[in-house]
Amino acid sequence: EGCSVQCWFCSFSAQKLGRILDYQENKDFFRGVARACADIFGSKAAGLAMLYYASEPFDNPRYIDYLRDYADITGAVTCTSTAVCADKKWIDDLLAFYRPYNLPWPRLSVLSTKILHKIHDQHTPYELRDVSLLMQLKDSGQPKVLGGRILAQKDDMRQCNGKNDLPGSIPQGSIACVTGFLINLVRKDIKLVSPCYVSEKWPCGYRIFDQASFDTVDDFHSAMLDMIERNMPETPPAHMPLQLRDDLVCRTAEKGFDLVSPNQILHFQNKSVFQALGELLIKPPVSYADAFDILLDKYGQNPLEVQAVLKNLFNNGLLDEVRFSASRF
Repeated sequence: EGCSVQCWFCSFSAQKLGRILDYQENKDFFRGVARACADIFGSKAAGLAMLYYASEPFDNPRYIDYLRDYADITGAVTCTSTAVCADKKWIDDLLAFYRPYNLPWPRLSVLSTKILHKIHDQHTPYELRDVSLLMQLKDSGQPKVLGGRILAQKDDMRQCNGKNDLPGSIPQGSIACVTGFLINLVRKDIKLVSPCYVSEKWPCGYRIFDQASFDTVDDFHSAMLDMIERNMPETPPAHMPLQLRDDLVCRTAEKGFDLVSPNQILHFQNKSVFQALGELLIKPPVSYADAFDILLDKYGQNPLEVQAVLKNLFNNGLLDEVRFSASRF
């Protein structure tokens, strides 16, 4: 829980290091959680996990033991990024762990020129063969995500100019790189998240769809299944609000509508159902079932076309499922 490094640009605003998951006390607990993940998602999907988030792997002295346990259960060797690059033993241990697998890890976040020189002084080019050096020097010129500690006020992420031509260069909107379950074994809580543009509402660059807590491995397994049941319908539920995702703006057009995001424009044109739906989307939201009836009764649209276009919005993740999740509690 927390991080000892405290990078000035941390987009997650990680707090100072507090507690860690003691390996001797929690080995069986950790392995039980890993088995539950493999049981729910399958070993291949569970193997896509990371064993750290908004934290520094170095802070847990038995981090590599956790890597081994997770690989033993899922068959997957997960990645590691670390900003503690000047500790020779730590880097040597990581290199020794990853070398047999021929994988592009670990990744080293280089925070200063002094640290960069120390890396090269302590390790040969051959030892660094598979290592990625991430230049995070303050004067490196590499743009930082304006989130967390350096959050810029961006209202609700709808910072588009309304023109057809979007800027040629879109700033990175988040460093969050995973969609799924954010599990903290120290606090024993779970968040269902997905990356989004940083905003006042989502300052760490990910949306939170649902949250749960647990005490035991059995609790964890049940909580995960409950969250999947609550949040992952295959079709839009009848009571789900027909409201756009919070980084999208609906712009009506002569024969349809456009959905404008910070980095692209989606065109829905040349069908009467698109024109009717565009008019509906700019009004206060109604439920999916009510929208279906309105498009049929008020706008005289074909029910099969209405069903198809609404399902298309849902399948492509264009609807606001955060409000849908919140409305059920």
